Amino acid sequence: MKFVLIRQASVARWRKAAGEEYREENTLQQLLYDNPDIFPVRDLGDEAPELKICLREASLPGSGQTDLIALDEQGGITLIECKLDVNRESRRAVIGQLLEYAAFLWRMPYEDFDAFFIRQEGKHLADLIQERTDSEDWSPEDFRESVRRSLETGAFRLVIAVDRLNDELRNIIEFLSREGQNQVPLYALEVSRYRDEETEILVPQVTGALKPLREAPAKAWTEDSFLESLGQVCDDDVRQKAERLVRFAKDTADDVHWGTGRAKGTFTYRVEHGGAFYSLFYVWTTGRITIPFPGSQWDRLSEELMQGWADRLRRVRGFEQLEHGAGKYPEFSLSGVLPTEDDLVTFCQAVEWLQAQIKQT
Repeated sequence: MKFVLIRQASVARWRKAAGEEYREENTLQQLLYDNPDIFPVRDLGDEAPELKICLREASLPGSGQTDLIALDEQGGITLIECKLDVNRESRRAVIGQLLEYAAFLWRMPYEDFDAFFIRQEGKHLADLIQERTDSEDWSPEDFRESVRRSLETGAFRLVIAVDRLNDELRNIIEFLSREGQNQVPLYALEVSRYRDEETEILVPQVTGALKPLREAPAKAWTEDSFLESLGQVCDDDVRQKAERLVRFAKDTADDVHWGTGRAKGTFTYRVEHGGAFYSLFYVWTTGRITIPFPGSQWDRLSEELMQGWADRLRRVRGFEQLEHGAGKYPEFSLSGVLPTEDDLVTFCQAVEWLQAQIKQT
């Protein structure tokens, strides 16, 4: 029987902790659901952040149920299937399962993916991640864009979590992970468990190719790089509106947050209150503007206040059809909204009104 030796720093004698079997796959699944950071991402060499949240047994129509879908704070997606060594599926069929789940999620709209978390966790995905991140630079806009990119490109990490890595599964992983052959990062995660009368120990080990899950994020956009990129794809009218909104944000926002997206840049008008940031609008280098109505800290704001904010925006030409409600992110082309200076002024007044209301909550 396998065992490990443990001791307290103040005690000379070592104690023996014997290996303990998992009685069923649900035990391993629950352990990873409760502790997603068990997965040793740093061992993969891709400088990925720790997994922050797991969704358990998401039902994918026509594909069955995934054991776990895990995400990190940068929008990386990991699909995990749990199999015990006694289950022969840990050797062959589970790889087909993972590929089927990945194919189902590939190109899925962000809103559909987010709906899994709303149904099973009762909150939006971005809100769940925000509750678990300590990064002051984390941005829900950047996170959602990164998740969208992961879904569009199929940049998923596939993981078979086992209690014991047998030779057959190891050979399959190593064969698929050989240099130049593996287009989808596939890993085996062995979670050995040991216990004595006082202590329980987990020893996670990962096997697979050292392959980055995604390209490293770009450095933060700046005002100059944002306007330069926008000017390359948009006409002068849109650029002038964007410049006007940038000046307004710099003059009145508590924080102007510049995004870190690789393909598209953003700047966000943010209001700070009670240690939380509220994003009132953000503009893209593609010449579009988004008015977010997320959950999380926005839940502290009354429906009456949100209705008042939406009503004020609908008075601005171009925003007449704006839909509001928790989890909605209505988006508009700057070429079709704010046609006159008066409209820009009305929009800015509505933003300052909401800013003042938030400060009073």
